[in-house]
Amino acid sequence: MDRLGRSIKHLIELVNHFNELGIGFKSLQENIDTTTSSGKLIFHIFASLAEFERDLISERTQAGLKSARSRGRLGGRPKSMDDTKLKLAVEMMKDVSIPVKKVCDTLNVSKSTLYRYLRTKEAKILKEKKDPKEIKLNLHLRVERNSKFVRGMKKSRKEIERYCLAQYDPAQEDPYSWEYTLTIPYTTEKELDDIIYEIYDEMESIADSNHCWTEASIGTLDGEKSW
Repeated sequence: MDRLGRSIKHLIELVNHFNELGIGFKSLQENIDTTTSSGKLIFHIFASLAEFERDLISERTQAGLKSARSRGRLGGRPKSMDDTKLKLAVEMMKDVSIPVKKVCDTLNVSKSTLYRYLRTKEAKILKEKKDPKEIKLNLHLRVERNSKFVRGMKKSRKEIERYCLAQYDPAQEDPYSWEYTLTIPYTTEKELDDIIYEIYDEMESIADSNHCWTEASIGTLDGEKSW
């Protein structure tokens, strides 16, 4: 059975799919036959044990994090940019004659890290001190799974909303729809383009990590411009 499924969870999903098609499953080595009542019982016991194991792992993880926080350990990687670097980054990005690559080289950070810090609340406050710009855009997003045998659509959507869209104050008229209104701060048209294409890349990367793919379009509210 370990050759049929990547995990117990995946194996159970496959067998349930077989049952929906009227196909029985029999393992000669483990002597399990889902066409019999005893075989079904053993298989459901496996499913219960797998779920129990996942719950135990989750509980131990949460307990460990809580214990670490009580000792003052917050976890995570150290910040790539402190307040001084962030202020310098904002000032350099205001000068359109300075290439983004030069800014990254000066601060010794990657392009994605630079833009991620420039979208923080601290950076927005610094930007507002001089020529702030903001634009509202429509995002139409669709997430689909690579195969009907895997799950990941809901997880992909939640992670995209949490890690990619949350920083742009996403708004939805219908919480069950795939339509969002994003509020994006920027200083130049080039920076706006870079931010939007980075959103596309991040959404696709998150979906791909969950065995899914995305179909998305971003445009102005009046529909005159799209990316």
